[in-house]
Amino acid sequence: MNAAASPAYTADAHSATLSSYRVGPQGDLQLVAGLAASTGGVPLDVIVGADQSSLYILNTGTSMIQVAGIRAHGSLGAVMNTAAVPASATGLATFGR
Repeated sequence: MNAAASPAYTADAHSATLSSYRVGPQGDLQLVAGLAASTGGVPLDVIVGADQSSLYILNTGTSMIQVAGIRAHGSLGAVMNTAAVPASATGLATFGR
């Protein structure tokens, strides 16, 4: 990522993958990686952590919250399971921003 671009991420529940984008200074989106990471389940929601170094994924296919490290240039590290959630979980939120 350059100084004028910010990373953004989307989840595709059908393909069990995450995609990454650059958000330009005018709000324009540029696809960086259509397959930035595989989740091994059904990623329903994603959120960047307050420290901007982790991406949290709600995976309803595995009933887990997963995490992937965000590298300096915006690419994602390996997706790892962190905590079990109820099957009824429908979204993520972050605090401390």
